[in-house]
Amino acid sequence: MADLNPLKQYIEIFGKEKIFEWIFFVPNFYYRPLYFFRDIFKKSSKEKLTISLFYISIASLLYYIFTNLTIKEVIQQTIIEASVLIVSFSILNTTRLLIKWIDRTDFKAEDIFYFLLITKALSLPIQTIFFVIFNFSEKYEFLFVHNLLLVFLILFIIIFSNLIFYKYIKCTILGIVLNILFFNIFLIALDRINFDEYLTDFKLILQTDEIDDEFNLKISSCDSLWMKCPKNKFLVVGDSDAQVFSLYTFKENSQSTIPNITSESINEDQNFRKGVLQKIEEDSLIDYKFRFKRNKFYNEKLIAYLKQLRKDINNPYIKSQTKVIEVTTNAKKGKDKTNFYKVAFDENVFKKYNNFSDEIISFYDEKQFAEFPKKAIIIVAFPYAIYYNDHSGNQYQ
Repeated sequence: MADLNPLKQYIEIFGKEKIFEWIFFVPNFYYRPLYFFRDIFKKSSKEKLTISLFYISIASLLYYIFTNLTIKEVIQQTIIEASVLIVSFSILNTTRLLIKWIDRTDFKAEDIFYFLLITKALSLPIQTIFFVIFNFSEKYEFLFVHNLLLVFLILFIIIFSNLIFYKYIKCTILGIVLNILFFNIFLIALDRINFDEYLTDFKLILQTDEIDDEFNLKISSCDSLWMKCPKNKFLVVGDSDAQVFSLYTFKENSQSTIPNITSESINEDQNFRKGVLQKIEEDSLIDYKFRFKRNKFYNEKLIAYLKQLRKDINNPYIKSQTKVIEVTTNAKKGKDKTNFYKVAFDENVFKKYNNFSDEIISFYDEKQFAEFPKKAIIIVAFPYAIYYNDHSGNQYQ
């Protein structure tokens, strides 16, 4: 009876000795890539294909195990990876054909194909490791390293690959220039294409910050409730009609300044109060289970601040905390007067506000830090960057 052990069958397909040889040869990819690929290019087409399939199979297995993808995501990611492979191959091979027309080259298109397959296979596990650690630890330092590796990968394909393919310095330099040119043409063409809405649902699994996605879904929508924190609270008392109401204002006012009471300022105050109460109600009614601990922590901080603010909203007339402003204004009716009192906030309001805002500002800074390596892409995408800035600017003229 045939042995059905998948691992043994896998070893039999590739051969035990070859598997060990290929595994022990992998470190050369990371610290001697020139030697690594030139050695592979010397092999027969059959062996190059076998090596590529071996590396791809191992990388794919590790990738789909650790990323825990659904069937739909597997299909989408496969389409995306295949598209990236096709585009990269088209750019590098077009460069090869042009250089071959100018100055004879001695490598084939299949070498580009195997170069891309193996590069993807051997870079994917490291990207995956740092991205998985990022999601597990929720620390943006690991996303920074992941993004840095992504930049190195792009530069490796666009720039360093020319050192592998071409022997002469003039061909290497020409290859770099042509690769950058075609890469930018592709980006500009991509920017001008209006994709179907369905395609926008596709996401690059290893480049999607799901912590940020969850944050934007449940927390950042409340920006208006903390970035627009009240700066002053006034108690407005009308003499004749006994009209009494409190009013939040959102600009800094000096002690002697009386706010200009308008319908806009009253609406601004009322909308803010409604937003605070609504957010607290939604949070208590909807038992949303945050996937990431840091978002749960941020939400708890936000709700603590809003609940403290609700106490202030429900108790606007604390006399012991009221300071009379010595200026009065004429009311609309005759000689009636309206008195303004500046009411002090409960210290706990600003204490909890500062606790929350400090955390969120730190979070925004961490995200920006993690995205910083991607700015290095300007090295190979500067013509596109110029086009993008001009094109974006013209849209608003």
